[in-house]
Amino acid sequence: MTVAVTGASGFIGAQLCARLVADGLPVRGLSRRHIAADRAPAGVEQLHGFELDESTDWGRALEGCRTLVHAAARAHVLRDRAVDPLKEFMRTNCRGTMRLAGCARAAGVRRIVFLSSIGVLGNSSHGAPLDEDSPPAPHSPYAVAKREAERRLLEFCGSAGIEVVILRLPLVHGPGAKGNFHQLMRTIALRRWLPLGSIRNRRSLLGIANLGTAVTAVVRANDVPCGIFHLADAETVSTPSIIQELAVGMGVPPRLGRVPPAALAAAAWLVGKSATAEKLIGDLEVDSRRFQQTFSWRPGYATSEGLREMAAAFTATGTS
Repeated sequence: MTVAVTGASGFIGAQLCARLVADGLPVRGLSRRHIAADRAPAGVEQLHGFELDESTDWGRALEGCRTLVHAAARAHVLRDRAVDPLKEFMRTNCRGTMRLAGCARAAGVRRIVFLSSIGVLGNSSHGAPLDEDSPPAPHSPYAVAKREAERRLLEFCGSAGIEVVILRLPLVHGPGAKGNFHQLMRTIALRRWLPLGSIRNRRSLLGIANLGTAVTAVVRANDVPCGIFHLADAETVSTPSIIQELAVGMGVPPRLGRVPPAALAAAAWLVGKSATAEKLIGDLEVDSRRFQQTFSWRPGYATSEGLREMAAAFTATGTS
């Protein structure tokens, strides 16, 4: 049976489509915008014109699909121009998701895989890896909406008879990644000095290749328990090591200076950037053992490999 993937024109959605097709599965990619033929993953049936909101009719697009992988979302951005960001995130990432789930049930979809964010648990692991029993502590409108969507989907699972698997993801890396990684690579490419060499933190990331094999494992499983699962690469990394691996992939020397983390945190507080500093200085370690045990999955791609590939792709495309 066909696997439907929302957000098929985005970084994660497009890569998941390609991975599922490579694994021999029929895939239908659903997106808001038309995807040019030379950019669309080969072998994917593409449908476009779908907004993630409370009124979109997804029904006909989901006909004949056994599984829905929901990767579409209103993305978290550093400078949100919405008058009320929380309202917009709730409209799309929460209520839009529930509209999609209702259409999926009506179309006969039996399993929904929802990509959520480890950010629903906050911005820091505070010395202990975050597992599925850690208490929610969303700090951003994006994370608040994702957490509410999780809660409603689990209720929906119980009443609708649909299997719902929620995957909480840390920052995803790989060729074509945008957002924070794109900004960091641009800074490295411009040879700017980064005062982050003294940081000794522990952060979990997730390579797009590892995400692809994990989602494939869920899609192919015979029976799955409804619930929340965490995903992450096998190893944790520090902020300086991320910068060093990216620099290697780009073929440039990293310009890492040594400033005490306490001084960085104080300076960030003075200019109202404490949340940004926490992401660079603090720990965010993710425990993915429950998913590994449930789905007999292991992350097969090293973080260093993924970071270098992403940086090399950034350099090859001449992105600035």
